[in-house]
Amino acid sequence: MDVNDKYYCNIWLKEDNQPIVQVIDQRFLPNQLVIEDIKTIHEIVAAIKNMQIIDANMISIIAGYGMYFATLEAQKNNEFDRFLFDAAAMLKATQPTTISLALAIERQLNAICHGRTYDEKITIALKTAKRIANKKHHDAGT
Repeated sequence: MDVNDKYYCNIWLKEDNQPIVQVIDQRFLPNQLVIEDIKTIHEIVAAIKNMQIIDANMISIIAGYGMYFATLEAQKNNEFDRFLFDAAAMLKATQPTTISLALAIERQLNAICHGRTYDEKITIALKTAKRIANKKHHDAGT
């Protein structure tokens, strides 16, 4: 998307602070460009429910980042795996009929399970989220 001769993706990691995802709030387009910072799995769930993100490709991307956020939050929790599966269920419940959302979440869960330590799982989740985003941006032409 071009705004004042500057190109924007709809969703991206904040350059100087990767545990923040920035999104263009779809509710304000085309009249205003509103960029929101999202920092937690609960904020991602709210963004999908509140229709800040409405396109299926963008929902897939935010779901991938949601699972990355879930690994960051799960690290602080005694039951890492349970926290991840609960986060996945929460995300799926936001749009239960959106297949691309479920596929992004399953892709993340399958990738994360290969990590042996919390740090490896977080690194894998971030890399997988970036891959999902790159593919979906490429598919959508954004």
